[in-house]
Amino acid sequence: VKMPIAGKQWKPGQRWWGPGLDGERMEVDLVAESLDGESLLLGEAKWASNINIEAARARLRHCAANFPQVKGRELVLSYWLKERKGRKSASHIELQPREVLSALR
Repeated sequence: VKMPIAGKQWKPGQRWWGPGLDGERMEVDLVAESLDGESLLLGEAKWASNINIEAARARLRHCAANFPQVKGRELVLSYWLKERKGRKSASHIELQPREVLSALR
């Protein structure tokens, strides 16, 4: 089952660890390439209810700016959260368990 995100279909995602463009080690919870190869999905997964969403967004933006495999592709930032945090925004996508489960049905 492939869940469309940002109007795109994605290959299976996986965690990524390694050095960023700045030479610092970093970890990204989810990285997936679009089926057409033109976009990368970078995601941050948080299950706790008391997360600081602004800090999570800043961390993922930092990872996106330093991700070594962009190669001119569009980046789509996503947050996989237990519950919605804050307002919807065009600059990021928040997904909750019910959205993932409905895609599996």
